[in-house]
Amino acid sequence: MSLFGALSSGVSGLQAQSSAMGAIADNVTNVNTVGYKSTLVKFQTLVTAQVSLTQYSPGGVLSAPDTDVDRQGLLRASTSSTDVAISGQGFFVVNEQPTASGGSLFAYTRAGSFGVDKDGFLQNTSGWYLQGWPLQAAGQNISGFATVQVGDDTYIKAYQNTNGDTVAINDNIVTSDSLQPLNLNTVGGTAAETQNIRLGANLPAGADVGDEYKSNVLVYDTLGNKSNLELLWAKDRENGWGLSLETPSGAATIEIHATDNTDAGPDVFASSGLLEFTGVPRDGETIVITDGTGVPITFEFDTDNTVVETSTLRRIDISSPTIVDATDVTPLLKTAIDNSNLQGTGRFDSNGSDLVITQSIMGSGIGIDVSGILTVAQNAANRTDIGNGVFTISEIDFALKNGARIDFQPPYARPAPGLDFVFSGGNTITASSGNPFRGWQVGDTITVDAGMSPTAPGTANNDGTYTILTVTDTVITVAPGSFPSASTESDDSTFSIYNNSTPREVYDNLDTVITPDDTGTAITFRLHNPAQASLLNTFGIDNDFPIGGRADTIDNAAAGVSFDVNDNGANPDTIVATTDVFRNVVVGDVITLSGQTDAANNGDYTVTAVSADGTTLTFAPGSFNSTEASNGASTIDYLRDRITALPGTFGGFRVGDVITITNGEDPGNNQTLSIVGTDGNTYVEFASAATTTLATDNANDESMTITIDRNAAGNIDYVDIGSATSVADIVRQLAEDINDNSEITTPTRFTSDGTSLIFEQSPIGAGIDIVMDSTTGNNTTGIITGVWQDSLTGAANIAADGEIMNMIETTYGAKRSAVSFNGDGTPSEILVDNIDVQWANGASDQEFTTTNDDTRISLFLGNENISDGMTQFAGSYQINFVAQNGAQFGNYAGVSIGEDGVVTALFDNGVTRPVFQIPIATFVNPNKMTSLTGNVFIETDFSGQPTVREAGEGGAGAVTGASLEASTVDLGEEFTSMIVTQRAYSAAAKIITTTDEMLDELLRIR
Repeated sequence: MSLFGALSSGVSGLQAQSSAMGAIADNVTNVNTVGYKSTLVKFQTLVTAQVSLTQYSPGGVLSAPDTDVDRQGLLRASTSSTDVAISGQGFFVVNEQPTASGGSLFAYTRAGSFGVDKDGFLQNTSGWYLQGWPLQAAGQNISGFATVQVGDDTYIKAYQNTNGDTVAINDNIVTSDSLQPLNLNTVGGTAAETQNIRLGANLPAGADVGDEYKSNVLVYDTLGNKSNLELLWAKDRENGWGLSLETPSGAATIEIHATDNTDAGPDVFASSGLLEFTGVPRDGETIVITDGTGVPITFEFDTDNTVVETSTLRRIDISSPTIVDATDVTPLLKTAIDNSNLQGTGRFDSNGSDLVITQSIMGSGIGIDVSGILTVAQNAANRTDIGNGVFTISEIDFALKNGARIDFQPPYARPAPGLDFVFSGGNTITASSGNPFRGWQVGDTITVDAGMSPTAPGTANNDGTYTILTVTDTVITVAPGSFPSASTESDDSTFSIYNNSTPREVYDNLDTVITPDDTGTAITFRLHNPAQASLLNTFGIDNDFPIGGRADTIDNAAAGVSFDVNDNGANPDTIVATTDVFRNVVVGDVITLSGQTDAANNGDYTVTAVSADGTTLTFAPGSFNSTEASNGASTIDYLRDRITALPGTFGGFRVGDVITITNGEDPGNNQTLSIVGTDGNTYVEFASAATTTLATDNANDESMTITIDRNAAGNIDYVDIGSATSVADIVRQLAEDINDNSEITTPTRFTSDGTSLIFEQSPIGAGIDIVMDSTTGNNTTGIITGVWQDSLTGAANIAADGEIMNMIETTYGAKRSAVSFNGDGTPSEILVDNIDVQWANGASDQEFTTTNDDTRISLFLGNENISDGMTQFAGSYQINFVAQNGAQFGNYAGVSIGEDGVVTALFDNGVTRPVFQIPIATFVNPNKMTSLTGNVFIETDFSGQPTVREAGEGGAGAVTGASLEASTVDLGEEFTSMIVTQRAYSAAAKIITTTDEMLDELLRIR
């Protein structure tokens, strides 16, 4: 009946109002709870279906608590830097454990009152631990990682697992693998390495080509050591500037890398190296340097004169008492390098206690091994093993340059496939094939190195230094008993024979042919070692030598020979014989005619032509007084002056060459003569009775020198290498002769650098072809190699013997500019972007290893076509700004939290380092989340799954550091609601008592 319904309805009212009062009680008691969301109890009717139009059946009321989770509380400042609030939508992600495990619960809250627990984790007042994304410095390594940009720096979302591996974070999901806690105890101290440099400066537009300006930047390695990085700008063409770096103290090498990589690794734009001496080396300590030849050269410090120098071992004398500190050592090492067979010795320089190595444009890579010396700082470089002490100064990438390098190697012989060297008889070395000893001379010293013992393989056997007694192209003999035992060195041996004597005889006659495009005329530069008399190679001078070894007189009518003398008037006069008796006569010979019927025809005459059949001699018109037939009594005497020497002395001397004789024991023999006969080996001959002739015979001239001035055609420029004592001397003389040749435009493109001939194209230089032809030299085995830029691919092209190296014309010269400018002063091209440093002080190298392991220093010089970095305007050199990160060691001093949720650690050295990012989780219907104790919520089917975002993105609120979100409880509303609820409760109770009275009246009806 309706009375009982009214009674039940009143009871439901009591229950609903009790629920409302309970919510009010919670709201009021949590008025100061951070991030608390007030609950409003709403009511809904409970209606009983009506079955009668005249009777009403009461239903009642149901309470419906509603928490406005998405309601924003007021933000208020906090004194704690770890307090955070959200301005806008979203929640912090927390976990009931500091490090989430598979069974731990992730929840969501806006209660950002986080503090540091005893273990360093951020925990709020309800005991829940903040979760987020750890940040690591990215350097160049961002592939496969989610990134965060903080100012000019890029960081990756990643952490180190227990194996030390870097784990990339999936920042879109909530899992124990993708979220980590923030532990401030692990931040510790820091030494921030320099990861990027930003430089803006004005390079004067009016500067001359070659002008230089410096910019200094302070950089820090991974240990916090600071070093001065000096950037050197050099104007190398109009609107183009080059850039180089000095290797900073504490480093082994430094490289500038180009923006455009033409291969798997970075293209090296510039590189340099450093050896820092910390004191005077001890006796026996060594430095090993390997250049483009691939032959290591050892420099050994010596105090007791026990080091015997060879081509691969150089002595550095430190026995003097004046050598007391490091500054005394580097000049000695520099001198030893200059006097060695290293290529590009000009790349080494002594500067106080430092040996500075600066890579040249066309220089090959330089390998440095200082593992055998303790008094240089760089013995900790390349720490594959601690103190490995091996590093390389890289060559400049060929895509960035245009030139060629010809490397001249010291003479040596090594086994090769099909070429064995047999030691026998105790004093003989025989090559099984080829001509490896061509050009080697009696008296040369050789060093046998790494010979193999036939009885104990791998044991040095015939090693030592010996003097050559006899030599052919394939056989060397030395003093009897020099070699302990017989052996055969094959291509699996490391054996070598080095010719330690002056190499000029080996390079004698080697041709360098240069053809400039602008003339098209080939010019041959032939290395020439003057024929030199000595105690072992004396010259014989004979000024009355019959031609070709025949009798020096031809009798008219003798042995069937007859000749006529012809006066041809205005035409050339002739002598015509009946046989080829004149076949050995050459133009320039002087004959003596006697016994003629007309005595006026007798005399000395110079031959101007010889017929091909050897029957006719031609002389100048008017030579003879009259024409005479053979008279049977006349004779012709023709003699030459001859100089003879040991075989090989006159290799490369040709008929028609003009030579100059100096230092003859008889000064009368010092003449300039034209060669009229030679076998190109043992003798040269000159016309006798000429205006200049050898004055006297001498069977044993020990001092004469014969130098070629020019060849018969005049198209060979002879390069006199007679005074050369090293390969470097030969190359230097060749470069000088090329530069002195007037037919080669801009000749200074050719320079010598140690044992290398360098060609560097100039900005306005015409194309040029270079051919090195070692087949014309006295030794054809391994004495030259070439490398040049392939004009099509930009890559290095190894030049084979005799190959044409075509140097194309170019608008940028020998090397592309680091920065090129437009006419309006803005950069048109910025070619450099990274710096690679190999540290030798224990710090981690900042280098490129792979695309996933790239820790180089980024170099930002501005954007192309914008004046936001490097510019070229009129005026002076002016640095506009220098900015770089990194700092020395500092202790942890606190944190700050930005609007993007990035937690930045602060250190007492002024460094700030992002270490963490706080994510924001959002829901489609946050008001349908379920609340848990601790002012946290969890998702339900009605709220939807969380979406994790960076703060401020995709509708997620911003993070406010050092702030807290207040409770959304309004006490005025709560007290008003309390009064209303109290009255409603009383009214519901009145319904019950009234209904009870009515039921009592009903029960009293009889």
